[in-house]
Amino acid sequence: MNRRVLSFLCLGLAVGCAEQKEDEGESGGVDVAGDDGGGDDGGDDGGDDGGDDGGDDGGGDDGGDDGGDDGGDDGGDDGGDDGGGDDGGDDGDDLAWPEGDPTGCTVEGQTFLLDLANANFVRPAGVGGLIGGMLTAEVAVYVEAQGASSMDVHLGLMESGIQDMCVETQALSGVSWIDPVVSIGPTDLAMSISGYDVNLGGFNFAAAVSSDCGALEQGVLLSELDMRDMGDVFSDLLGTSDPGQICALMVSFGVSCESCSSDGEPVCLPLAADMIEGPEGPDLVLVTSTDVADNPDCR
Repeated sequence: MNRRVLSFLCLGLAVGCAEQKEDEGESGGVDVAGDDGGGDDGGDDGGDDGGDDGGDDGGGDDGGDDGGDDGGDDGGDDGGDDGGGDDGGDDGDDLAWPEGDPTGCTVEGQTFLLDLANANFVRPAGVGGLIGGMLTAEVAVYVEAQGASSMDVHLGLMESGIQDMCVETQALSGVSWIDPVVSIGPTDLAMSISGYDVNLGGFNFAAAVSSDCGALEQGVLLSELDMRDMGDVFSDLLGTSDPGQICALMVSFGVSCESCSSDGEPVCLPLAADMIEGPEGPDLVLVTSTDVADNPDCR
């Protein structure tokens, strides 16, 4: 990572943390994962205000494990059916989930490019946008087959519409398709962050097919970054590549690591974003592990 990006990220982390504390005051903060009761100030019982995820009426002393008096299984006014969970929202109450009328679209054979860099990252609170800005690659979603209620898709990476042929494409069969919404995951997704190859663990994505069948819109992402994969990215910035030390140092920026979905180790940074656009892009070429091994440009 170049020094300019490092300096910008470091400054942004500090400023983002300060702005977050000023704006939130005593509230529980954004809690997409729903495991910690709404941030550092929320605690196990939902904090003074119950966090954003407890719903508009799920705050107060009762905003804890059951999402408050009005949060409950519905996750409050904002969570809807996706709220649920111990404190009103494992699925991300603060995200604008895709919806719309059935389109009757057939998108079989089309490839859509998910623009993560310009997504609205709400987690990590205060610095999610900086993390998102490091995700320069576009996730390519190729629809190989479309049925009445499911799709077979392939995922790959492109940057400015040019495919990364050193990344194996990933086939996912039977992903949910309830017109107009397609839902992908959970899975692990290869990603390039500031030129380094890492994985987005527990990758979940949902989006609506546009009425003209030419794009994905209202996209929502839930995932995590494993600090064990991020040593090279953060070593210059934080002076260490040790995942435990990275997580410990990030606490001073108001950012906390959580348990990884893969093995429960407390070294993963949760990600949540919405407003992801996915215009149609060039065809995705299917790339196997053999193709990568035989490609001299990948050595």
